[in-house]
Amino acid sequence: MIEVFLYLNYIFYEFLEGVTMEKDIDYSNSKLTPDKALKMLRSEGLDVTVEQAEEILYFLRIIANIAVLKHLNKTK
Repeated sequence: MIEVFLYLNYIFYEFLEGVTMEKDIDYSNSKLTPDKALKMLRSEGLDVTVEQAEEILYFLRIIANIAVLKHLNKTK
């Protein structure tokens, strides 16, 4: 399962080539930290590391940014 997330993350890296997005994210003000994500994923039976949880959060952030940009472009 984690391999799927990492593969999709790679695809989005390729898709967003040239688009800058900060990789080192400060989660101190975030509602969902890597530790919380780790607990959530493990409670669903996924055995992940903190680093993998960070990659998943980064991937979700990319998807969220794409969704927002798509919505904003629609409203123009």
